[in-house]
Formats: sequence, structure tokens, C-alpha cells
Amino acid sequence: MGLIQGMELVRDRRTKEPAAAETVEMLDAMRQEGVLCGKGGLYGNVLRVTPPMNISKADVDLFAERLDRAFAKLQVAV
Repeated sequence: MGLIQGMELVRDRRTKEPAAAETVEMLDAMRQEGVLCGKGGLYGNVLRVTPPMNISKADVDLFAERLDRAFAKLQVAV
């Protein structure tokens, strides 16, 4: 028993085109931030996070900060 959070990554919010390649890049960016995540979903575009049940608010805040930094590394100019 434990927590699991899944974040589906898509290239376009309207069409829901899976962002499988970007998910792989995100896994690497998160690893560089010191956070291990998994990949799942039918198209390999779901970022899986499985924190312990006793995670603290400080830990969640730190995770959110690192997640934000990892996403910033992947942002492409439109």
C-alpha cells in the first residue's frame, strides 16, 4: 500500500497527442534533480511518482520545486 501519482504528458492539450519522447527526457531531467520517477501508460507518456505514505509537506514542496525546474528544462519556444 502506498501513494502513486500519474501525470500524463501530451504535446497538445486539444488533440491529447502522447508526448512519449518528452516523457523520457523528463525522466532524465528529474533524475538530474535527484528525484527518481517511473514511466507508464499505454503510450509511455505517463510520469509516475510513488512517494512514501508518510511524506511531509516540506518533501512535497521540494518535489514540486524540482518538478518545476525539470519541466523548465524541456520547454520549447513556440
